[in-house]
Amino acid sequence: MYIARLAEDIERDINALEYSIELAAYRRDFADLLMAVARKPELSRNQPEKFPAAVHQAAFTYTPALSSDTFEELRSTGNLGLLRDAAIKADLFEYYRYDEGGRQYQGLQLMSEIRHMEFAARILTNEQRTWVQDN
Repeated sequence: MYIARLAEDIERDINALEYSIELAAYRRDFADLLMAVARKPELSRNQPEKFPAAVHQAAFTYTPALSSDTFEELRSTGNLGLLRDAAIKADLFEYYRYDEGGRQYQGLQLMSEIRHMEFAARILTNEQRTWVQDN
């Protein structure tokens, strides 16, 4: 029962991580556009729909939290002994420890996003921001 639930949790994680990779690539494309426009401002006119979206969203990140419910249940109930393979246990601990370690950067990500929003507010009008959000 626990193994099946752990597999489901990890499958959810894979889907969330794949989605975050897609978003990162999408937003990197936005950042590349902003860098190009910084060098040649007239390029902003070449992509009248993409440029406002880039200004609005380039710095946002999405880092999914891993699905650790089953693992935490095993730990908190003392049932880790049900997992007999020591290598699997060690891998699970490393997997979730890696996720926890990455959380230390959330504050920096948030500060970066807030700073980006401050700059974007000076570039886009309210109507442009609304259009980007709606489209």
